[in-house]
Amino acid sequence: MPIENRTGVAEPADEQIYEPQFVASLFDEMSATYGITNYISSFGFCERWRRQPLEVTRLQPGMLVVDLMTGMGEARRFIRRLFIGA
Repeated sequence: MPIENRTGVAEPADEQIYEPQFVASLFDEMSATYGITNYISSFGFCERWRRQPLEVTRLQPGMLVVDLMTGMGEARRFIRRLFIGA
């Protein structure tokens, strides 16, 4: 059950934040602006943060690369460039 905060905005009860439905709706709501918010709030450094680790890993064609827990899979562009050059 939502609880009203000092500003009068309803916030979820602590136990509600662990409910799968709440988490899913939170991610759905955030997904529309995640990319641009991340880019702006990092002053564009998020591009470098994704590229640099890949540049030092010495990836080679034929290697398996798994992009896990990296936001919206933004590293795939840099991975592709390393393997294909595109």
